Amino acid sequence: SGTALHMAADHDHPQVVRLLVQHRANPNITNKDGATPLYLAVTPEKPSLLVGVKSEEQWLARHPTSSSAGAVAELLQHPSLSINHRCGPDGQTALLWAAKAGQAQCVEQLLAARADPSVVALGGTAMDFASLLMHPGNAACARMLRAYGARFAGELDASKAISQSASAESS
Repeated sequence: SGTALHMAADHDHPQVVRLLVQHRANPNITNKDGATPLYLAVTPEKPSLLVGVKSEEQWLARHPTSSSAGAVAELLQHPSLSINHRCGPDGQTALLWAAKAGQAQCVEQLLAARADPSVVALGGTAMDFASLLMHPGNAACARMLRAYGARFAGELDASKAISQSASAESS
């Protein structure tokens, strides 16, 4: 659901995405679920639409991963795209979801476009989800994330504590 741009991104129609964006479609607009076109483009399919699926992880284990890499590439070219927009009630970003779903090509595109791998949602970073879940593509996602300096949520917490301790000692 959402705008024509949401639909084009969700169904990987890069030419339509390009045309809509050229005619001033807002790449940061959210649908009723809080999802942007970019978020929908990296989402292989929508678990909420499937009957009998109890969790995202159960759904991901049953379904092959495929993404809208062409639509992602088109959206990433827009200068006002909010690449780290937090979607829905869980606050997941496109990078977090792509890493969780094992979408290696999308993870690479997002990292190259400067998506922030340190964003924490649902208690973890993209690195946490890429490393903990065993879906096709997760290992490749974890390697790419590490190459871009991504860290686990626990590593971020430790760095923050060390930094705060050093600041307190110097004041």
